[in-house]
Amino acid sequence: MPDMWHFTPINMVKKNPNNPNSELRDMGKLLMPIRYFRQGYYLFGDSEEKRKSILQGTGINVQMLEDSNAMISIDAQLQQIRNLRKLVGNDFTLKAKDVWRPASQGILDVALKSSPTIEEGLITLARYSWIRVPIIRIQQEINDNGLSFIIAPTLELPNEIWRSLSEIVLLSLQAMISKIFSEDALSSPLNSIEYFWPFPPPPYQTSLKEALIGKHNFYTDDCQIFLPKSLTSRASPFADETLLSVAIAKLEEDQQKIERQTTLSEQVRAILKFNDQQGMNTHKDANGVASALNMSTRTMVRRLASEGTTLRSLRDEILKNRAQVLIMTTKLSREEIASQLGYCDSASLSRSCRRWFGLSIRAMRKTEPELLRQRD
Repeated sequence: MPDMWHFTPINMVKKNPNNPNSELRDMGKLLMPIRYFRQGYYLFGDSEEKRKSILQGTGINVQMLEDSNAMISIDAQLQQIRNLRKLVGNDFTLKAKDVWRPASQGILDVALKSSPTIEEGLITLARYSWIRVPIIRIQQEINDNGLSFIIAPTLELPNEIWRSLSEIVLLSLQAMISKIFSEDALSSPLNSIEYFWPFPPPPYQTSLKEALIGKHNFYTDDCQIFLPKSLTSRASPFADETLLSVAIAKLEEDQQKIERQTTLSEQVRAILKFNDQQGMNTHKDANGVASALNMSTRTMVRRLASEGTTLRSLRDEILKNRAQVLIMTTKLSREEIASQLGYCDSASLSRSCRRWFGLSIRAMRKTEPELLRQRD
C-alpha cells in the first residue's frame, strides 16, 4: 500500500452521513478545464504508442482533446499524471516547464499581473486558484516578514502523485511571478523565495533547484512557498484597475459554476456530460450514474426529487443540447445522429426534436441558430 498524503478535507461537497469517505469520491467527479491535460498530451505524445499510454485509463478520447473548451473530471487529470510518471519519468514536470508558462494560467495570470502590488495579486491568486485547478487549495499567511502559501490537495493522494502535483503548482506559480520581475531592474529577485516540501529530496533535486530558483527545504510538515516582504511589497509593472475588474468578474463567474456542482443534480449533470463527451450512451443506465456517485439508484432518485428534478429530465437536457449540436453543425443523417445519441431509430429522435424545439430536423437545419435558441 503506497504512502498517502492526508489532509483535512475542504467542505466543497456535502458528506453522506452514512459514508464519511463519499466527499473524497465526489470531489474526484468535479470538472476542471482540459487545457492542462491537452498540453501534457501534445508535449509528450510524439508517437502513437505514447499517445495511447498517456490516455490509458483516463476516459479521454482524441475527439475530446480537439475541443479546447471541454471539461474533464479531476480523476482523469490525476490518471494522466500517473501515466506521465510511468512514461516520461518521475521528473516529467521539469521536462514540461513550457506547459506551466503564464499563458497557460489564463485569467488567473491576468488577475495576478494587473493587481496594484505583488502581494495583492498573490492574495487574489490564492483565493481563486482552485477554480482552475480544483485538485488543490491554497491557504495564505501574511506577516511582517512576507507571505506564505500553504498548498494542500483536495483529495487523499499517494505521495508520489502529490509530489508531482505540488511541483506543477510551484512551477506554475514561479513562472507567473518571474514574468512580473522580468520587468524589474533589480537582479535575481527570485533568489529570496523559499520552498518547503513534505517529502525527502528527489533523485532529480539538482534539476528541481535549477528550475525553481530559491532555497529548498525538505521533510517539512506542509508544501509551502514563502515570498519575503521585500518582494511582495513591490508594485506590479502591469497594474491595470480596469483589467483587474474584468478578471475578477470572470473568476467570480467561474467560481459560481464550480460551486453549483456541490448539488447532486449538478454532479449528475457533470457525469452525464462527461459520459457524453466519451461517446457513452447517457440515454439509459441509471445504475451506472448512481454507481459513479457511490449510492443506490433509489437514493439518487429520492435526492434528485428533493432538488426538484429527475434523472430523466437531466438526461433529456444533455440529449437536447447534444442533438442540437449534431443537427446544426454536422451533415450527419438522421439515422447517424439517432445512433450517436442512443436512440433505437430516427423516428424516436424526430419526435424528441419536435418536443424540444417544435421543429423537424429538416426545419431545424434551415433555421438560424439564434432563432433556434430563442425557441428553447
